[in-house]
Amino acid sequence: MAKSTKLEVGSKRFYPPHGVVTLVAVEEREFAGTSEEFHVLELVRGGSLLVPTKAMANTAFRPLITVKKARELQKHMRSKAKAKIEPKLEGKERANKYDTLLKAGDPDDYTEILRELMLRSATGKITLNEQKLMETARVFFVDEVGSILKLNANEFLAEVARAAAAAEGKAEDAEEAEDDDG
Repeated sequence: MAKSTKLEVGSKRFYPPHGVVTLVAVEEREFAGTSEEFHVLELVRGGSLLVPTKAMANTAFRPLITVKKARELQKHMRSKAKAKIEPKLEGKERANKYDTLLKAGDPDDYTEILRELMLRSATGKITLNEQKLMETARVFFVDEVGSILKLNANEFLAEVARAAAAAEGKAEDAEEAEDDDG
């Protein structure tokens, strides 16, 4: 995905590890006798960030996804497909992989991570670190997909939970079939 730091005040972008942000101002600030340009970013969930313009070029700061992509990701959350991201990794390795992918901010990755961790959480197979990663993925998904599709955050979260519960039934069926085969 192309990195873009040229913004107009009021424009929205995706900025890992914070999710969807709105540019509210570009300001010159002086620190230790040196003047530097900063982007003042407002988080969708509240709060703001002051980010040096130079630093933004080295991040996954990107435009928001399209409506078509948002619908595709929403559909994927309802998918009954098996895990795609290194399903054989265990514990810390899996958490490190998820963390790296979340820092990159790719919408396909954060959607898959959320889906996988929600499925694993429903079966009780999730670590504390993975719970934190699941929350980050949930924030990214709800902020970006929800805002693009203009969905109420609470209603959208409920839909995500229903999708995970529906997929969980299929995952349990697959686990039972594997157990029967083994």
